[in-house]
Amino acid sequence: PAVTQVNDGLGSDSAYASSTTELSGNWTSAAYPSGGIQKYWYAIGSSPGAVDIVNWTDNGLTLFVTASGLSLVSGQTYYFSIKVENVAGLLSSVSDSDGQIIDNVSPVVVVNAGSIPSDWTNSSPAVLVDCTDGLSGCDTVSQRYKSYAASPPANCPEDYTNYSLAQGAAITSHLWVC
Repeated sequence: PAVTQVNDGLGSDSAYASSTTELSGNWTSAAYPSGGIQKYWYAIGSSPGAVDIVNWTDNGLTLFVTASGLSLVSGQTYYFSIKVENVAGLLSSVSDSDGQIIDNVSPVVVVNAGSIPSDWTNSSPAVLVDCTDGLSGCDTVSQRYKSYAASPPANCPEDYTNYSLAQGAAITSHLWVC
């Protein structure tokens, strides 16, 4: 029997990875009733079942791997392929992941604060926040902004407030955003 689930990444299945030099995958253990499992083999390719990035590699009995020293291209999808070898040396059929896209380009965040008064007194200017990312999209649930209830300091401190914003959302009840 083959491995039934191959995930991209080290946890639950990931659709995206950010590194162009390493890639991770994990899989469920296979049930091999006749003789037991001797080892798992993995390969990485630019299509399911392909071995053009990493040829078949012995991974022992470990159910995950991070392959490094790779030359991956942003925007390209890569797939893990797994096969099982039993103690008699027989190989299972190949199971493939659904692929992960390399996205090493940061999203573009645009903050348009509009007209900010010079004295910052009793002011709540509208701040429009927008984000674009051509590959993996923007995580609008965890964008972090700093708001001030009085005049802002000269430098932005590292204590931020999380706002759950839809793309193109406006913050209208705070003085400033760092």
